[in-house]
Amino acid sequence: GLLLGSAMLMAFGMVEAASASLVNFDLAGSAGGSAVTVTDSARRGDLTGALAPGLDSQIFSLNDNETQVVDFFTLTASGTALWAAYDVSAILAFDAPSMAAAYGSGEGHFGTAKIPFFGRVSGGTLSWIQPAELVLAGGNMISVTFEDIPLVVGFSDTAMVHATIKNLGGGTTPTNAPVPEPATMFLFGAGLVSFAGLTLSRKKK
Repeated sequence: GLLLGSAMLMAFGMVEAASASLVNFDLAGSAGGSAVTVTDSARRGDLTGALAPGLDSQIFSLNDNETQVVDFFTLTASGTALWAAYDVSAILAFDAPSMAAAYGSGEGHFGTAKIPFFGRVSGGTLSWIQPAELVLAGGNMISVTFEDIPLVVGFSDTAMVHATIKNLGGGTTPTNAPVPEPATMFLFGAGLVSFAGLTLSRKKK
């Protein structure tokens, strides 16, 4: 009885493992396809974008409904601008899992000036048309959200823009992890049960 129960639990555990949907992420830097481009209307000022240092080394795992916030790119203001309009396009690519990159476009306004005795004062806004949700090979839905920025003014010339990655679930197999096929699990489980029955039969004899 104990052996038969153990066999059934093992088979059940394998089925449970197949329904897990852990996703392993490895973000890509510029060499892997991530990018940010900024254009502005300022005549005497400038706003530039650059991928965050260390973006390419971001590696993490997410279970269903878990999120990860990462440093995505920086915006740096220079010169003098009085609430100039700007547009930004950004791509967050992945070395793993294998899926399409997240594309987003945004727009906003920024102002910047260097004030004697205080240094540079900058401020601005940013709002996005967010990337579409991504579907992985295992069925998981992944959302990538680029950070909206309300009016922010400070004694700095650089602001960090973050990206939030969420595993929405829906997958039937773990991503980047080997999972026994259903037929293999059934045969293995049936074999364990048969072995348990044979052992019990011999003991009764």
